[in-house]
Amino acid sequence: MNHYFIKNSTLIASIIFVLSSCGENKSASNSNEELSKPKVLSILKDEIYLMSEPNSNSDKLINEKATKAIGETIYLQVDRSTKIVIKESRGDWMKINVVKPEHLSKSHVGWIESEFIESDKSSIPEDIIVLDESKYEIIKTNHNSSIQNFYVLSKGLTLNENSLNKFFIAFRKKHCNGNCNVDLFDTNTIAPLLGKYPLEDNEYIKFADAFVASSDFDSETAWLYPFQDMRYKELGGTNWKKAPIK
Repeated sequence: MNHYFIKNSTLIASIIFVLSSCGENKSASNSNEELSKPKVLSILKDEIYLMSEPNSNSDKLINEKATKAIGETIYLQVDRSTKIVIKESRGDWMKINVVKPEHLSKSHVGWIESEFIESDKSSIPEDIIVLDESKYEIIKTNHNSSIQNFYVLSKGLTLNENSLNKFFIAFRKKHCNGNCNVDLFDTNTIAPLLGKYPLEDNEYIKFADAFVASSDFDSETAWLYPFQDMRYKELGGTNWKKAPIK
């Protein structure tokens, strides 16, 4: 066989191997990055205190800002309106960091029991859910290339977590393509505030009172009254629609 042919065939094979390896390494790198990215999770119960250590006998962490504003000791809490990532795990306890609302991300870091953190998405069968179009109205949309945002008026929807989860599943099936956030309100008087950031103090209270539930694309489950939080309390909001923050 021609030695020149053998030499060049070997060279070509080497180049193909190197290029193939680079592709595999790049794919493995992307996969590792995806695996290492913290998963954003929901809280399954309201009024969960953040503890200083991973046990029930440790101290509750103090909310310094709220304590100073109100004049009495207020402790850090998370609830169903909160989105978190897990920083550390010890037995049945997780060290969490709030990522939504964003203004709590620096202060709200502490330990809670793992039973209060979601493990899986809702498993409600989609094929048995019927969307009643008389029960809602789309007030406004705000879509971009990566995500769709729907602002929706409730017109008699049953406002509990199970019913709203079914509504959000059916709504996505009919209206959404790809990543989709759905915010639900009980009045359309807040239409001028939709998409506005930041909200002024009086606007925040008005918005919180009308904001019934939200479902983000990364969890696809309902958070009830997501803006009735510590900021709402600090601003003097009184129209509670869920258990008060203590």
